[in-house]
Amino acid sequence: MLFVANIGNTTINIGVFDKDALVCNARVSSAGNRSADEYAVTIKAILDMNGVDSGRVEGAVIASVVKPLSPVVGGAVEKLFGIKPLFMGPGVRTGLDIKIERPAELGAD
Repeated sequence: MLFVANIGNTTINIGVFDKDALVCNARVSSAGNRSADEYAVTIKAILDMNGVDSGRVEGAVIASVVKPLSPVVGGAVEKLFGIKPLFMGPGVRTGLDIKIERPAELGAD
């Protein structure tokens, strides 16, 4: 399974995919004062409520427009799943053909 997160100014949208199927989708408030442990506990509770076995998560991808929260949520992902997340951003090869003049200016989200 793949864990995904989109860190925005107000909320963090999280999801888990099992192959092509979205099996969990939720929102968590973006709080700059939360620790990685707090986010890990919150994410684990959401997955449990949705019947998702966190031990089956094999990969993680994070997009963020709130740079100070990136290492915090990344740390939560590492603690919870034991994997280092891939952070989306300029230079990450996705296979998508971005058809704008300056693709590097496109936000990660």
